[in-house]
Amino acid sequence: MGLFDKLSDTANKMKSTIDEKREEAAQKRAEAAALDAEFKEKAKQKADEITKFILEHGDDSKGGFYASNGVDNIINFTKEFYDKILLPANSVKQSYISMYPYLNDKTIKAFTKGFPNHGTTERDVLHLKDPKKQEFLLTTENFYFKVCLEENEKYFAMGCVPCKNINTFSLEKSDESYIFKCDTYEVAKLPITNGREEDFITLNDYFRCIENSDFEIIDEEVNDLIRKKIGEKVYSDVKKYMVYDDELMMYFAWGLDSFTAKDYIVCTNKQIIILDREAFGATANVKQLYYGIVNCGMVVCACANVICHSVIVAVGRCHYDCGTFRPCLYPRIPRTIFVATKSGTTTN
Repeated sequence: MGLFDKLSDTANKMKSTIDEKREEAAQKRAEAAALDAEFKEKAKQKADEITKFILEHGDDSKGGFYASNGVDNIINFTKEFYDKILLPANSVKQSYISMYPYLNDKTIKAFTKGFPNHGTTERDVLHLKDPKKQEFLLTTENFYFKVCLEENEKYFAMGCVPCKNINTFSLEKSDESYIFKCDTYEVAKLPITNGREEDFITLNDYFRCIENSDFEIIDEEVNDLIRKKIGEKVYSDVKKYMVYDDELMMYFAWGLDSFTAKDYIVCTNKQIIILDREAFGATANVKQLYYGIVNCGMVVCACANVICHSVIVAVGRCHYDCGTFRPCLYPRIPRTIFVATKSGTTTN
């Protein structure tokens, strides 16, 4: 075989190899497209299944999830619940839950892009997003869901059910996750990660309050929930500085971590307790400001999607800056403020 023949043979083999690789790539693309179409169809079927079951089997005899409660009552209670129940002893940054009026507009807008029927008349009430990127949005009119497939968590079933056709929401613990139920249907399995079980416990309490039209949040309830969140070890530490038999925790905020422990600030119905640890947590400086608190609340501000905490105490006409926890990265923008007030006058 001459040189020309050898070169021609080599060229033919190379062409044959390139053609084979092209065919293989085309086949893989076709298989991937077929698999993609299959999972998209499964996601659609799953969404239809969820919607159909709830509409057909859900108990809407009471007039829906909100029943006869007016929109204003729901909105006002949601804000109070977030301020008094969800926020204390909680990390806003790590929490799975956000509520009116502190919903992130950018996050909600990105989620509702997949729902053309998300209307301008409905008001967003609650948003939940877990580590698997499953999302749920509850508005004054509808319940929107985005649930991943068990077979492939990259694909999501997305749908919407009117709240008037839903009676209850609940979360049931199962091993290392919580099952999110809409009436009796198991909509999704939410994993417990980063110690966020308290989010599910708190959300269950919110659903219970709405279902029972129980919109009164009493001090004992706030105290018990904070105690549950911080644990008995921290509570016993706080209790050492609570001198009154009827003293209750009204608010609790974690401070900056030391190497071995955390700083914190506690507002009770009698005093403010500020614990500031030295380096390595070897010693603790404790400040106590006594007064009678008759009202307390949160003023929450977002700084370029960063939520931060500063503690301001207002007693009569005097205001005390008790220290900044999680300092604001944008000092010209108002910070998250906890305000405790006392009626009457105060002398310096």
